[in-house]
Amino acid sequence: MALFDDIQCAINQMATAIETGRVDEVLKLYTLDACLLAGNESILVGLENIRPYIERLFALGINQATFKTVHVETLNGAVLENGSYSMSKASKDGAPQCLASGSYILVWTRDMNGQWRIHRDAFSVLPNLNES
Repeated sequence: MALFDDIQCAINQMATAIETGRVDEVLKLYTLDACLLAGNESILVGLENIRPYIERLFALGINQATFKTVHVETLNGAVLENGSYSMSKASKDGAPQCLASGSYILVWTRDMNGQWRIHRDAFSVLPNLNES
């Protein structure tokens, strides 16, 4: 159960980073050579290619995220996580307006300081942000 809790805590750091609205806070949760596969998007490799995608998320007004870890397992020193998520922004009346929800699969690795970092990130449903 400790690993499950560690990974849930690590993904909760993503939710906190999204609430800050600061791209660098989100990016520091990824490895330098991370890959991101977001719905219908092409695979984005490396932080320099993931950055514009995160910037588009914030441009949509997303400022709240919820992640629920469903399952974790280890594989050759990495951790595979699957779960569900929702991303929201505040509506005109202040209530959260869900912009996207779906499922995700993450591959986590530990950095040299022992911190969990996202090495592979794939998720469903999020709209194509290139159309915004």
